[in-house]
Amino acid sequence: MIFTRYIGSAKDGFTPGKVYLAKPEMDDQTTVGFDFVETTNDDDKVVRVIPEKEQFEYLDEVYAVVVHPFDEFKPGDVVVVDDALENGTVLLNVKGLGNRSLDDLQILDRTNVFPGVVLMDVASKMWKKVVKVDEALWVAVEGDDVLRSPEEFVFAVADGDILVEPLVVCVDDGGQPGLTKGGFYYLLGQPTQGMWLVKNDVGEKAEYLAERFRMGR
Repeated sequence: MIFTRYIGSAKDGFTPGKVYLAKPEMDDQTTVGFDFVETTNDDDKVVRVIPEKEQFEYLDEVYAVVVHPFDEFKPGDVVVVDDALENGTVLLNVKGLGNRSLDDLQILDRTNVFPGVVLMDVASKMWKKVVKVDEALWVAVEGDDVLRSPEEFVFAVADGDILVEPLVVCVDDGGQPGLTKGGFYYLLGQPTQGMWLVKNDVGEKAEYLAERFRMGR
């Protein structure tokens, strides 16, 4: 299987800027041809694509976000994927590591990386809004005009999906001032090991144990 990014107009069930997995034509059991490729559109319909029509870009590798933990990776971490295969289920090859289930990863493209998405800078441990994205999906965040690889950031993830911003819910206020069990808060940073920085009920920035919160609603 190969990675294809749709660059056509919004039609035929495809989303501009989205990456799709595709199967190239097989001339025989071992020879790959490129007169056409087959991919599945947003309506779950298999579509035969003619490369010469230039509706798609063909990519050697893509970025992906870990949505379920494996090995040393945590939800939100970014990895590079350089191959895909279907063997009863779809597997993505994490570069330098090996195959992982597609269920554990979400491929990055222009549908989930765009100005306004909030990411955590790995260096500063602070969550910052994306202000610019280039064709390679390198991003610049507020306060910094330099484009950087997505691998230098962590995405907000909950229930196996990427969030636009790091919204968390308090699951244990523990009598802490400024917290309400069941209340929603925006995660501002993780500057201290095991602690999360949020804006609390009285509008103050304060650190609390990370275990008091759950990402998502």
